[in-house]
Amino acid sequence: SSSSSSSSSHTSHSRAIGMLLGAQKGRSIEISNTFEVIFSVDANGNVQINQDFLSRKTKSMKNVFKDIDVVGWYSTGKSISSGDHAVHKTMCELFDTALYMLVDSKMNIKDTELPIQIYEGNIEMVNGKPSLIFSPTSYKIETQEAERIAVDHISHYTKSTNSSSQLVSQLNNLHNSISMLSKRTRVLGAFLEAMESGQIPKDRALIRQLAHLSHQLPTLSSNDFNNEFNTEINDNIIIAYLAAITSGCAVSSEISEKIGFAYTGKSRKFARAV
Repeated sequence: SSSSSSSSSHTSHSRAIGMLLGAQKGRSIEISNTFEVIFSVDANGNVQINQDFLSRKTKSMKNVFKDIDVVGWYSTGKSISSGDHAVHKTMCELFDTALYMLVDSKMNIKDTELPIQIYEGNIEMVNGKPSLIFSPTSYKIETQEAERIAVDHISHYTKSTNSSSQLVSQLNNLHNSISMLSKRTRVLGAFLEAMESGQIPKDRALIRQLAHLSHQLPTLSSNDFNNEFNTEINDNIIIAYLAAITSGCAVSSEISEKIGFAYTGKSRKFARAV
């Protein structure tokens, strides 16, 4: 996630506050990014959000990530504090959001679960008065292949042991195999050059063995290889074309919706004027 330096405004505070960015799909909300906000605490312990910074940061994030919106806010701490209700009301007034994510930044390293709790703010009647209640909600972590590989690599890396991730082991084995093959190939090449120049006597039996070995390697100029190689290139080009077409269709759909909204608004204004 993206994090913004909050300058010295709240460097003395022991907590951090920021916004959650994502998209809502039906009844599910996907959180994909975050940014930190500047805040201060008054003499009564009330949190005051720097709304100028929050507005500028939100606009800049929307310019970069056009498909995401503010879906909630987060704070560090072990439990919900009394001032979180006021902050949540402020966030709801600014962005009409209902999610609050509490992150325990002082988790025990032996814990197996992520130190995250997500709450949904609901207005309920308590003693005949409407009150804001934080209700816990379930969540799940979705990762991509690159993220899973990175997490596996980091989880196996320790300074006290020589353990490594599966990716590193595979890459090391591949590197060692290629290095050994390259070294032996250079030795055979130097041996044949020396034999051809007359530095060493020719060994017909050994030459026949090397010729037999080279014939076992795939011939890159064969028709089968060319056909398979061209097929793979064409498949990759088709995938690139489909991705470009899909992106173009998405942009066209977005433009058509904006045009539809614009003309619909004009027609309504004209009808009211008439």
